[in-house]
Amino acid sequence: MKPDERERLEDLERRVERLERELAHRAGAHVHPRTEPEPAPFGPRWIHDRRHAIIGVSIVAALALAGGLAWVLVQTLSTKMTGSLRAEGEPLGSFSATWTGCDAGTGFVPQFLGVDLEARGAEGDVRYRLRLHADTRQAFLTLPGRGDALVLTPEICPTFQIDIRLTNVTVNDVRALDGRFLLECSPPPGGRLRAEGQFETCY
Repeated sequence: MKPDERERLEDLERRVERLERELAHRAGAHVHPRTEPEPAPFGPRWIHDRRHAIIGVSIVAALALAGGLAWVLVQTLSTKMTGSLRAEGEPLGSFSATWTGCDAGTGFVPQFLGVDLEARGAEGDVRYRLRLHADTRQAFLTLPGRGDALVLTPEICPTFQIDIRLTNVTVNDVRALDGRFLLECSPPPGGRLRAEGQFETCY
């Protein structure tokens, strides 16, 4: 290439560069504000979307955890009972009932190591109460319509088993109890009584 041709080529390249810069400057100066793109979120788009996803998952997980803890708490504080109360003959009469309620002796004044149980008969509105004292090895049975409780002791109950344990659960300042019991008694003159059951978290 001749020297004059090289000079013309270089001059042409410089003109093209100036023209490109001028066009770019004019294009930037005449952009309408409403056509400007919205600012992109800080960082790559996929990171921004992932942050939203993580926040959403965290909220859902927190709600699920709270619900699970509430369910566990309800299950922990729910009293569970099984068993029955049956009798026949004098002075008790004939009846059959199932346990429906339990109050811990740790909530009474004065306190005692035992429980106060409630049983309901088949009619539903007939209630019986049995108070078990593991510390003194006594039980007191209250029948509907009778003021005085029948005292049950190992002397009239060949089978007299009461096993009550303190738990680590406290509700309203009352220490909850777990336990089981079996009483088979023959109160005079010719009565027969069987009380058996098991309870958890009685308070």
